[in-house]
Amino acid sequence: MAARIFLHSLQQALRSVALLLFPSVFIALFAWATAGSNSGNTSDPIRASSWIWLAAHAIPFRVNSLELSHSVSGTGALSFLPLGAIFLPYLATRSGFRRLIEMGLNSRGARIFFIFDYALLTMAISYFSRSHSLISEWKWAPLFGAGIALLGTANFAHPKLEFIKFPIYLFATLCGIFLLAFGTSLVSHFAIVKDLTTVVQAGWVGGGLFLMVQILYLPNVAIMALGYFFGLGFSIGQGTLISPTRFSLHEIPAISLLGGLPTGVAHPFRYGIFLEAAFALVFLSFIFFSHSTFGQRQRFALTTIFTFLSLFAAITFLSSGELITKALSPVGVSWWKVTTEMGIALIGAMVLVIYLPALATRVRKS
Repeated sequence: MAARIFLHSLQQALRSVALLLFPSVFIALFAWATAGSNSGNTSDPIRASSWIWLAAHAIPFRVNSLELSHSVSGTGALSFLPLGAIFLPYLATRSGFRRLIEMGLNSRGARIFFIFDYALLTMAISYFSRSHSLISEWKWAPLFGAGIALLGTANFAHPKLEFIKFPIYLFATLCGIFLLAFGTSLVSHFAIVKDLTTVVQAGWVGGGLFLMVQILYLPNVAIMALGYFFGLGFSIGQGTLISPTRFSLHEIPAISLLGGLPTGVAHPFRYGIFLEAAFALVFLSFIFFSHSTFGQRQRFALTTIFTFLSLFAAITFLSSGELITKALSPVGVSWWKVTTEMGIALIGAMVLVIYLPALATRVRKS
């Protein structure tokens, strides 16, 4: 029985890999053919398709020597990857696992084998796609692959996950507000956005791919906007900081979305910290009104806060990183700073919403 589950799980894991890898191969070959090449060797675009697949899993790369222009080469790491791309392997693994369950196999065993097989396939693709110029962190690849497969096989309708749904919806709403604010800034700095797009000179094929990449970077931008309005700001390279009260910026990478960055300090936006306070109060108020006793409220609040902060730390960590050269490191928010600030806000709201009313009730009874 175990052997049967393993074989079917491996089959569906391979299918999940192929659902994203084959379109990546087509895109890489098409871009390679239309851009022209001095070499007829198709191994380069095939390797590039593997890099696209790995980047969609947020697996960082180590850059040994990558030509950025005719005279400039970059060394460092590539870990500032589009966070929105994770949705693609998530859909692929979800489709594969759904087909696996439809075979009538034991769901728990099938899930374990599926995650294990997908993690091994991720490590294999990462290892065999290495080149002299760009190497993915293949030793960490199984962790990222297992994480994606874990999400793809999760049953979000399970009653045990109900407790985290409201905070996630609330957080998504907050990010949506920040994206709307950033969109306004993007429109007001349209000239800069146009210049950044012109510099790339992608052509009509590359232009379409470039637009797709910009869309996938939107979650990264939402987290950067969150860091900005929360007062901590974010960085675009060494020695830089963009916040409402401090502005230091040397250069902007050729990512059109970053054309919407502020061009100086904006002190009124420092009051955006009140949005974080409001988020925390609504978060804990929902817990307060969902439970009737102090013990339930306290237990539920601690569990929910810990789970949410773990997810928040993971999202903010993956949304930032290095962009090829040491000069563009870090790019994005400081994940541990924004997580610490969020934790302080949530604990403070817990004291106000849960502990103080309980203390007041005890004082009245005494």
